[in-house]
Amino acid sequence: MGFAKKKRKIREAISKWKCFGYFGYGQGRAVALFGEEDMKKKSACIDICTRASACRLAHHRQMNIRYPQLGQLVESAARLAQLRRLNVVDEVVNAMESAVEMKIDEAVDVRKRLSVFRVDQMTDHYRCGQFENIQNGLDKASPDAKRAEPGDIAQAS
Repeated sequence: MGFAKKKRKIREAISKWKCFGYFGYGQGRAVALFGEEDMKKKSACIDICTRASACRLAHHRQMNIRYPQLGQLVESAARLAQLRRLNVVDEVVNAMESAVEMKIDEAVDVRKRLSVFRVDQMTDHYRCGQFENIQNGLDKASPDAKRAEPGDIAQAS
């Protein structure tokens, strides 16, 4: 079966997953169902889904509701970086790292969640949520399944 037929099958499956606003979920679920090799190094969410941009924006809105302080922090850091003609990604990461150093609860939570996925470099809360969504997809869980709290994982052992 050529990739065009697989792409159509993946798009049909995406519509059944009801994963809009859970950016990354489709990638995890597609890999779980079709395998990495069948994906031909394509992202289900970026390269195949027809609603990628709108889904990413909805994901950002959800993550800003979940982490309102970080939503404001990231927005401010990005705006300042643009005004100063600095690298936006670097400035957001620096702001997030500073927030962890200042022990801002939301940033500390994101740092812990990233560590569960063995992500060593700090990133924004959007990417953190994306890792959780990908994992939910790989687990074939519901797109809105709540991930275990990082502390709960260690306590269960």
